Amino acid sequence: MTLSARFGTAGIRSRYGAGFVLGAAIVIRCVLSAHMIDRPGLNADETMFVNAATLRIPGWWIGHQVLGIPLNIWAYVGALKSWLYAPIFSLFGTSAATVRIPMVLVASGSLLLLYSAVRDLVNRPVALLAVVLLAFDQSVFWYTRNDVGPSALEFALKCAALYCLARFCADRRERWVVLALVALGAGVFNKLNFIWFVNAASAISLFVAIRHRATINAWRRIAVVWFAGLALITVAFGAYYVHYHIGDIMLYGRHVGSFSLRWSQFTRGNSYILSGSFFYYYALASMGPRPLVAAVMVALFCAGAVASIVRWSGRSQAVAGMTAGTVLIALQCLFTYQAQDGWHYLAIYPLFMVVAAYGVYAIALALLRGPGRVLAAAAIVGTAALVYDGLLFADYTRALSEEPGFSTWSPAVYPLTRYLEHQPGTVFTTDWGIANPLLTLSPSTRYRDVANDWYATQSPATLIRTEVAQSTGPKLFVTRVTGKLLFKQVRARLLSGGGARLSLIKTIDGLQGVPVFEIYRWR
Repeated sequence: MTLSARFGTAGIRSRYGAGFVLGAAIVIRCVLSAHMIDRPGLNADETMFVNAATLRIPGWWIGHQVLGIPLNIWAYVGALKSWLYAPIFSLFGTSAATVRIPMVLVASGSLLLLYSAVRDLVNRPVALLAVVLLAFDQSVFWYTRNDVGPSALEFALKCAALYCLARFCADRRERWVVLALVALGAGVFNKLNFIWFVNAASAISLFVAIRHRATINAWRRIAVVWFAGLALITVAFGAYYVHYHIGDIMLYGRHVGSFSLRWSQFTRGNSYILSGSFFYYYALASMGPRPLVAAVMVALFCAGAVASIVRWSGRSQAVAGMTAGTVLIALQCLFTYQAQDGWHYLAIYPLFMVVAAYGVYAIALALLRGPGRVLAAAAIVGTAALVYDGLLFADYTRALSEEPGFSTWSPAVYPLTRYLEHQPGTVFTTDWGIANPLLTLSPSTRYRDVANDWYATQSPATLIRTEVAQSTGPKLFVTRVTGKLLFKQVRARLLSGGGARLSLIKTIDGLQGVPVFEIYRWR
C-alpha cells in the first residue's frame, strides 16, 4: 500500500480543502511579493537581460545574434528571459514592477505544476505541504522576486519537467516525454548550470533502465526518445562549453583553493539557503546562516530519504528518485568551483523540499495512528515553518527600509535616474553595476558603461580622453561615493585623468540620507 492509497480516500472535501489552501498560499505569496516591489533598488545582474529584450544598444549584453534575434546575453546565460520580456516591455514599459512581477507570477505558477506532479507521484498531503513551504521559503521567495542568478525560470522549468514526467506516469503518452525534454533543453539554454539537473535526470534514468531491463522492451520507443533527447542536450552543452571555454570563466587569475575550503563554502552556502538568509546577507545587511534551522531541514530530508527506500507501506520510488536527484545536484555544485553564490546553492530546490515534506509524513506515520492525526501533525510542522518564514520576512521588510549594505541594490538609482533625465548629454558610468538599472529605468542610447574598460587599462588618462572625444555635446560621469565603490581604482582614474576638467555637480542620496552616487560634469 502506498501513501497515495492511505490518504486518497478523503474525498471531495480533501480536494476542495487542498485547493483552497493552495490557492490562498499562491495569492498571499503574490501579494507579499508586490509589497515594496521597488525595494531594494534594481540590480545590475537582475537587469542584465533588458537590453536584449529591447535591443536599445546592439552589442551591449548581447553575446550572439541570428537575424537580429539575441541568443545569449552572457557566455553562460541564454536570451530566453529576454524573449519572454520583449512583449511585456512593449506593452507596459520598463520599471521595477514590470521587471519583477512577471517573475513572481512565473515562480508562483510553477508551484501549481509542482503540486500536481507531487500529488500524482506521491500524494496530496505531501504535495500540499511541500508547495506551501516552497511558496514562503525565504530563499525561493527573494531569489525569484529579485531575479538574480537568474533563478525564477530555472525553478519554473524544473517544476515543468517534473509535471511532464508525472503526467507521463499517469497516461504513458509520448508527448509528455517530449515536453519534459523541451523543458530540460530550455533550462540549459536559460543558464548552463541547469545541466546539473539534466545530469541527475540522466543518471537516475539509466539506473531505472538497468534495474527494469527485463521489461524495458515494452517501452522501447519512449526509452529511445528519452535517452536520445538527454544525449542531445548533453552533447550540445558539452560542445558549447568546450568551444567557448566556459570552464575558464571567472577563474582567470584566481586561486580556486583546496577542497577543504570548497567544502566549507559549500556547507556554509547551503546553510544560508536552507535557513532563508542568503539573499538578506548578499543584498541587504549582515546576517548569519542560522545552522539550527538548516540542521532541522537536513534531518527531515534524511528522514524522507530513508523512508523512501526501506520496506514499509509508504515507500515511494518517486521520492527515492528525487532524493538521488538532490544529492547528485548538490555534488555537482560542490565540484563546480565557480558555484559560490546563493543562486547556485538554490539549485537543490524544489526536490529537496519535496523529500523533506515526505520526511515529515514518514515520521508522523511512524509515530501516530490514523490519517487525521498524521495530517494534524503535518499541519503543525507546516505552521511552525510558516511562523519562522513570517518572522524572517519581517526582518527582510525592515531591512528594505534601510540603505542596503551592497551598494548595487541601492534605491538611490531611482532619484539618480530622475535627475539624469533632466540633464542633457552622454552619461558615462564609471563603476560596476550602474549602467543596467539606468538603461532599464530610463530607456536611452545615451549611456556608455566604461567601468570594465577603465578597470583593466594601464593608461587611464589616454583612454578617458579617447572616450570623451568619441562623444559630442555635454558629458556626465556617474560613479559611487568612496564608501560605496566596487571598482575603487576606476573612480581614482576618472579623477586623475579628468583633472581640472571635471567638476562635481550632484551627490545622490539613498535611504536615510546616505550618500551613494556622485555625478561629475566634463568642462
